[in-house]
Amino acid sequence: MVLEYCKNGSLESYLLKNKQKFQNQVSHGTFVEECELLVGNQFAPLQLLNWTSDIAKAVEFIHCKRVIHGDLASRNILLTSNLTAKVGDFGLSRQLVGTSCYTKKTRCPLPWRNMAIESLKQMQFSVKSDIWALGITLWEIYTLGDKPYVGMRYNSDFIKLLQGGMRPPKPNNIEERLYEFMLKCWDAVPGNRPSVTKLKDICDVIRRGDVNT
Repeated sequence: MVLEYCKNGSLESYLLKNKQKFQNQVSHGTFVEECELLVGNQFAPLQLLNWTSDIAKAVEFIHCKRVIHGDLASRNILLTSNLTAKVGDFGLSRQLVGTSCYTKKTRCPLPWRNMAIESLKQMQFSVKSDIWALGITLWEIYTLGDKPYVGMRYNSDFIKLLQGGMRPPKPNNIEERLYEFMLKCWDAVPGNRPSVTKLKDICDVIRRGDVNT
């Protein structure tokens, strides 16, 4: 397998390394006027939006090939020399043939912090469980590398809390429409979760500065 060299490493490590350079330009859930991509040696929410758009396009392409990634997370997003985000690490991916989901039979360490309720309970994975993980990945991005559910452990109590409605809190650096999308990604009913195409549309709308769309 030949893979593209991504000079800036994982998105997770980039965010943690450059966290102090971030300049928040989101006020009351929207971008402030004249939001810039780069300010000196700093980076701003528009860069986070560009990464969001890159990831949305990649996941849309994967899903149109009837492939589910199975391990979407900021640690598995790689950054090129010009900071374009690329989805990597397909070790848990599966191609769906004649079915809309697959049930994992073997036991192995799994990325439980990013997994959907049905994946945690029944080991069922689908395009919709990828959408849940996409929402967690966005949360990691807009918190600049924080871990979801910090201080918690993977056990039956954790699953019960998810079933009861526990979700990651709203990041400080996020545009309101993106957090609304993330909350929909975490709907307990897989069929109610949005498509990744909707995320692409939201990114385009925000970039154009359409307030009421």
